[in-house]
Amino acid sequence: MTVKRFSVSGVALVLAGLLALVFAACPTDDGEQTFQITRLPSTGGSFEVAAEAIAGSRVTLTAAPNQGYEHYMWGFIPDTVVPARIGTSSAWEFTMPASNVIIHAEFRQEDGEVLPGDEFAINRGAVTGDGDFVVVPRAEVGDTITLTAIPGDDNVLQRWIMNPASIIPQHLAGNVWVFEMPPTSVTVGAVFMSVWGGAVPGHIGTEPVPGYPEGTFPAPRGWENRADQWRLVWNDEFEGTELNPERWNIDTGVGSQLGIPGWGNAELQYYRTENVRVQNGMLIIEAGNQPHGAGGQRREFTSGKIVTGATRASPGYGGAYLPQTFAISQGFIEASMRSPRGTGFWPAFWTLGTNINVYDAQGTNLLPQRNWPYSGEIDIMEIRGHEAGHDTGPRFMATIHHGIAYPAQRWFPGASMWFDGRDEPIGIGQHHVDAGRVVRRTPVVLPDGVDLANEFHVYGVRWDDEWMDFYFNGVNWVSINLRNLQGGPYANPEAFTALHGQFININLAIGGNFLPVAYRAPNPESFAPGAPWEERSLSVEWVRVHERVR
Repeated sequence: MTVKRFSVSGVALVLAGLLALVFAACPTDDGEQTFQITRLPSTGGSFEVAAEAIAGSRVTLTAAPNQGYEHYMWGFIPDTVVPARIGTSSAWEFTMPASNVIIHAEFRQEDGEVLPGDEFAINRGAVTGDGDFVVVPRAEVGDTITLTAIPGDDNVLQRWIMNPASIIPQHLAGNVWVFEMPPTSVTVGAVFMSVWGGAVPGHIGTEPVPGYPEGTFPAPRGWENRADQWRLVWNDEFEGTELNPERWNIDTGVGSQLGIPGWGNAELQYYRTENVRVQNGMLIIEAGNQPHGAGGQRREFTSGKIVTGATRASPGYGGAYLPQTFAISQGFIEASMRSPRGTGFWPAFWTLGTNINVYDAQGTNLLPQRNWPYSGEIDIMEIRGHEAGHDTGPRFMATIHHGIAYPAQRWFPGASMWFDGRDEPIGIGQHHVDAGRVVRRTPVVLPDGVDLANEFHVYGVRWDDEWMDFYFNGVNWVSINLRNLQGGPYANPEAFTALHGQFININLAIGGNFLPVAYRAPNPESFAPGAPWEERSLSVEWVRVHERVR
C-alpha cells in the first residue's frame, strides 16, 4: 500500500470551515492545545480516527474497506502529515501537528488489475469563484478518484472543468464527486458561484403584516430610495359563478398536444375543465380520482390548470388553439391562496415566458429554438401537499429557472422556504446546479401556527431588469440580483427582461417528479365519501398584477 498527499492550496483549510472542518484550538488543563480531526467521505470503505488530538501526540487510523475492496491510499490536509503503517495490520499512525487535520481515504476493488508504473498525474487547473477542492496528485489507471469541493462562504460548486473533456464526474453526495482514472494525465478545474446568485435573504416578522394600501408596497432590498408608484393593470377577484374566459384559458389533457406528456414531470392527472369552478368568491381547482382519457392519455386522477398564456386544448376537448389573454414583462404579481393537504398534491402558482413554444392559429411553433428554460420560469409558490399543514412542518418553495434550452445542460438557481410553525430561525435556501444540490440556512423568523392548508396566504413576486423579489404575506423574504445570473456558459440575456412577457399559471398537479417517491400517490382517504373538498383543492381568493408607474 502507498501513502499519497493531497494537492490543495493553502486557502482550502480556511474554506473547509464551511463544512465545519476548522475550529479554534482548545487548550487542555495543562496548557496543551487540542486540534480537530475531520474525516472526508470515502467510497469503497471507511476509517476510524479520533475526533481531536493534542499537538505532538500519536494518532491511530484504522481503515475498514467494504467487502471486495482494499485500502490503498491516505490523503491529508496539511499534506506535511505522513502516516506510517503499524506492521501489516490495517492500522496506521501519524503525529498530530499544531493545526486541525482533514483526512481522506481511497479504496479500490480487490480484483482490479493495478500494475506498477500505471500511474498518471492529476493536475490542478484554474479555480473560478470563491472556493477550492481536494484531489490526489497521482492515481493508477482504473482507480475511483474522489473530488471534494470546498465552496467559500455563500458559494456552491457550479461545475467541474475536466481535461480530457470526456471525463464526467459523477455526483456522490453533498460536495463529493467521483470519476474513473483514465490511462492519461488529468487536469481538474472548478467553477464556484454565489449560492444565492446575488440573492439577499429577507425576514419574516413575528407579527402579522397588516394590509397595505393599493399603490404602495414595502420596499425590498434593491428597491430602496425609489419613490415607486404602482397601478393595478390586471386582476381577477373571482366574482360570479364561472371562470372569466377573457382572463383565463383552461389547460386540458396530459400535455401531449404541447409535446410534454405528463406535463414534463411524470404527473398523474388529466386536466379537465370540470375540475375548475368559481364559487363563493373563490377559484377552486379540485382534484378527483375518477379515471379519464383513453389509450396513452388515460389517467387515474383528474385536476385543473388555468393560464393566461396561449395554449392548445387536448384532443378530448377539440384541440382548439387558445390565444394569450395576458402577460406582463416586469411588475408585481400576487395571489391569495390556500393549499390542499395530503400526499400526492402539488399546487403551484408560477409564470412562463411568452417566448416559449409560441404557436400561431394553425398550430405552427413560431419559436422552436426558444424552449424551456430559455423562456424563463418564475415559481412563485410550489407546495408538496404532505408538507402543507402546521402539524407536518409546513413549507413552500420559490424558484427561478433560466438558461439555454432543454435538453442541453442548464442551470437552475432557486430559493426555498421551510416552515415548522415555531418562532425560531428555520428558513432554508435550496439551490440546484445541474445534478448538484446545496442547502443554505437563512435567518427567517416565522409566526407561530403557520398553516398553508387551513389558511389563506399571499404569495408574490416583483422584478425589474436588476432585482427579483419574492414575498410572503407582503414581506420580502428573498431578493435575487438578476444581473448575477446572466454570466457564464448558461447565460440568457432575455429571461425576465422587458423583451418578453411572463404569463400566469395556476394548477394543482397530482404526483410528479417534484414530490418524493414515497409521497407521489394520493391517499385514498382524500377522496373518500365525506372527506372535506378543501383538503383536495387549491383555493384562490384573488390574483392581482401591478405595474410600476415611471
